[in-house]
Amino acid sequence: MILIKYILPSIIVFFFQFLFSELLAISTIRPDFPIIFIMYVAIRQGRFQGVIIGFILGLFVDLAGVSSYFGLTPLTYIITAYISGYLRIKSPNINHTYFTLSWMAILFFHFLVFSMVRYQTILTEDIGLFSMKWISTTAYTLGFMLIIQFIYNINPNRE
Repeated sequence: MILIKYILPSIIVFFFQFLFSELLAISTIRPDFPIIFIMYVAIRQGRFQGVIIGFILGLFVDLAGVSSYFGLTPLTYIITAYISGYLRIKSPNINHTYFTLSWMAILFFHFLVFSMVRYQTILTEDIGLFSMKWISTTAYTLGFMLIIQFIYNINPNRE
């Protein structure tokens, strides 16, 4: 059951990221498919599963040589999974609009932390260019997440 529910989809998402992120890249902006899967697992299954999947996928992404700062990806994935798992706890008490805005804010926060470390030289030199990279990366991944949202609803209370 664990193989079908977590391991096999994680492997598929990792290879999808590894094979198609360069193909879908616009300049240096790439979509981040593992974060979509991690948020989905954390919101649908809980914090613990999200954090474990986030750490393992982040480690694989860093070991594959995609990231230039080793350890940054697992750290940001774990933080995002933990916060998304908290959203799962609060989801019965908030309406659908706030729920959607919340997971979008979590995604923006994830890419803010990631971009602040990854593009720290750009941040100190040109805040406008940094903001453009941060917003562009977030928007690109958010676009894919919204498309997947229509296929597989992320909200555990709206089946």
